[in-house]
Amino acid sequence: NKLWIGGPGGLDMLDTKSRVFTHVQNKLGEGTTISNTSIYNIAVDKKQNVWAITNEGLNRLDEQTGRFKKYLDRTPVNFVLADRQGNLWCSTFQGVFKYDQESDNFLNFTDESGLTNTPSFWMDEDSEQNIWIAAVAGIIRLDKDRKNAVLFGKSQAVNVGALTGSPFIRQNGDILVGDSTG
Repeated sequence: NKLWIGGPGGLDMLDTKSRVFTHVQNKLGEGTTISNTSIYNIAVDKKQNVWAITNEGLNRLDEQTGRFKKYLDRTPVNFVLADRQGNLWCSTFQGVFKYDQESDNFLNFTDESGLTNTPSFWMDEDSEQNIWIAAVAGIIRLDKDRKNAVLFGKSQAVNVGALTGSPFIRQNGDILVGDSTG
């Protein structure tokens, strides 16, 4: 019943039942506030934690207290994804990171092929629970078991330098990705 909205003015929540907007207050300079008011990606995990990316990092909102905790300090985060298995993933210029609940930290994730240990931009999950990652070398498909990755690159006519925006995965499984070359 909540719709989270992020943008240059900060983080807002629309209660879809009451139709009331709430602006999450930001007190820059305070240690428990969001790292910046410009938000460009949001994910909600299975525990209903709200994760927001700003140009200064990844932040988790504790809705009860209104406080934020910051993660991946000094690591620019490009995208955050909550998968259907309950895992939280981040794509960064240092590769893919996976949230470890026990340590309450993000750890660098490397599949058996090592493909995910490369600068990455966005990610999404398809209906078969594969994760698709746009990386410097191409588009990577990480299988449901999170062990094997396949690279779709120049050999498959993928020009990563021309990719624009985030992917859209249709209900029939088709993946749509914008490309500046048309």
